[in-house]
Amino acid sequence: MIRSQKHLKYIRQLPCAVCGSGPPYVAAAHVRFGGRIGKGGISLKPSDDRTVPLCYQCHAEQHQIGEPSFWKAAGLDPLELASILYDISGDEEQGKEILRGAKWL
Repeated sequence: MIRSQKHLKYIRQLPCAVCGSGPPYVAAAHVRFGGRIGKGGISLKPSDDRTVPLCYQCHAEQHQIGEPSFWKAAGLDPLELASILYDISGDEEQGKEILRGAKWL
């Protein structure tokens, strides 16, 4: 289980992966479905390497309609995006460039 305040801060500095809204209204949203979630049940947050930037409005919508429906409608693979952003964590310019082209994920 990865816990990294530095990575979460990096994610919150990026634009929303869905609508493009920028900070300071961006949260580090943990992806809770698909693949490994970790032991301990649904009430525990996934590892911090499974985070993507979502503005507060998109984050609320994601919780309201459920992750699978939200990400399908957005046309994004959040696990792939989270993995890419974790691999380049700290490089804000590269992160922004990836998010500009996020629809290809």
